[in-house]
Amino acid sequence: GAEGLSASAAVAAWVSQRWGALGGGSLCKSRPPQLATQEAREQEPSEESDSPNGMSEPTATVAAVTSMVSAGVAHEVRVREVDSGITEEELLGDLEATGPKLRRIAGEGRRLLATWTTGGASFVAQALNLGLSIRRHVPSLERSFAAVTLDEAARDELQSYGFNTVMYPVPPNDLPDVIWKLRWQLLLVGIKQGLDIIVMDSDIVVFRDPFPLMRGDADIEISTEHFWPEQHLWRRWVRPEDDLSTGFIFARPSYRLSSFLVDFL
Repeated sequence: GAEGLSASAAVAAWVSQRWGALGGGSLCKSRPPQLATQEAREQEPSEESDSPNGMSEPTATVAAVTSMVSAGVAHEVRVREVDSGITEEELLGDLEATGPKLRRIAGEGRRLLATWTTGGASFVAQALNLGLSIRRHVPSLERSFAAVTLDEAARDELQSYGFNTVMYPVPPNDLPDVIWKLRWQLLLVGIKQGLDIIVMDSDIVVFRDPFPLMRGDADIEISTEHFWPEQHLWRRWVRPEDDLSTGFIFARPSYRLSSFLVDFL
């Protein structure tokens, strides 16, 4: 990643900064060495970039936060059972059954761009706006775009515009629990199907194909709110909540990533 941190160190640093911003104490016994050596000089913003390549121009706001590089995987990735004894079926539930359809939508290129929505007026309108932005600006990507619909109203509205949909009905009372973890479950389903998958919030607009913009040096890449991540990512004087933005996540299949997601969920 941008700071050469492992997945666990990157997540630990982010959680520790968020907790500290809320007035809590340190959650880490020790800070990652890459961060500890910079603490003294990071209390004030610097105009100079300290990135390895000295870049000072704005870069894409997609930052790799892990360095788990693996060889290409052209087959389904098996997910181990959780140490607590929870089975894969219990972890993914009925979402597991959407895998084959998502794979068909991805096609031979095995690339999938996915979002999800309910049929609420404002939510389905956002999903439609996302789909229409793809249709207008990157029409070749539309065939690999899928909206996971959580109710029939959303499915019917999106299908009326000709977009690919995958039905995953969720009772209204279960929505609060489902929504927070659905993006991570979709990533897991996708990589199990051997897909390069992007899961994005429905309020995003696409102007060009995002897949070529991925650095490809990690199994998972998460967007950031920073315009200059090489200068600002993980710095103590910026808002911790800007470091990672889970509204856009790219993942490619690997056993290590599937294990990480299982542990996280």
